[in-house]
Amino acid sequence: MSELATVKMARGSMLPTSVLGHRVGWYPSSGLIFAEGHPAGAGELCPPDALGGALLALDAALHEAGVPVMTGSPTRSVWRGDQTADRLPGFAGVRRLDATVDRSHGSAAEGLAVMAGIAALDLPRMKSNSWRGASGSLETVELRGYSGVKMLARVYDSGVKHGGALRGELLRFEDQRRYVKDSRRGVEELTSTYVRGQLRRRFTPLWRASKGVVVTGPARLAERLGELQDEGLMTPSEAKRVAGTLLLEAAGAHRQKVRQRQRDRRTARAHGLVLADGALEEVEVDLHEAIEECLETDAWVPLGA
Repeated sequence: MSELATVKMARGSMLPTSVLGHRVGWYPSSGLIFAEGHPAGAGELCPPDALGGALLALDAALHEAGVPVMTGSPTRSVWRGDQTADRLPGFAGVRRLDATVDRSHGSAAEGLAVMAGIAALDLPRMKSNSWRGASGSLETVELRGYSGVKMLARVYDSGVKHGGALRGELLRFEDQRRYVKDSRRGVEELTSTYVRGQLRRRFTPLWRASKGVVVTGPARLAERLGELQDEGLMTPSEAKRVAGTLLLEAAGAHRQKVRQRQRDRRTARAHGLVLADGALEEVEVDLHEAIEECLETDAWVPLGA
């Protein structure tokens, strides 16, 4: 590996060229060789039940490239479609797993409204970071652990990142898992049932937090503020502050002090009010239902992991 991996990195080194579309490198201190990439090919999604076959194909390609991995007598089994194949000793397990669900939308305004709603949620034991593109529209919402360091999941505009759809029309919900040494998974464990269950577990807190949250355009927001005042649930001054804060933030024109903005955001969230990204387009999205569709969809398995 010292001869093959000539590209230096922080803790080890890498091969100068990819193997079957995977980045290959090693850590000299532990003797661990790793391969990172898309099992079904660059940019493609691999059904979990096909991972065993993908591992065997990668093993063969690594041997052909002269990488000394997985040699010796067969040991544990790996599920490969409708048959089993022997796993070779030395395989340390799966260290990274990204599982996704794609949700298409009838319009850009609807998709951007879902992104805005997720970015506005208060989540237990999570923090969110939002990223906007050159156009100013939301493109990614990252969900991290409470410390803000560990990446847990993200929701992003797949059409913008990968093409194939206009802005806001195709969102991808992605569960990101990193397994440390003692918790790495065998390929045979990563069935469609298991991976789907892990993804649902990751996004269930969003689904719960989104109950009662409706993302609207400015006209419907004003109507809802009027209804809350008529019902005695909000004072006229509160309604004015919330409307002003949400509209100014959407336009990037807020000048309020941080405490004032936080107060108005708390009031808006308490009543499930979120202004859709783009501010001027009329739209109304029940965020709870939108997230539930991703968790319950029957189309999950062919989308893969």
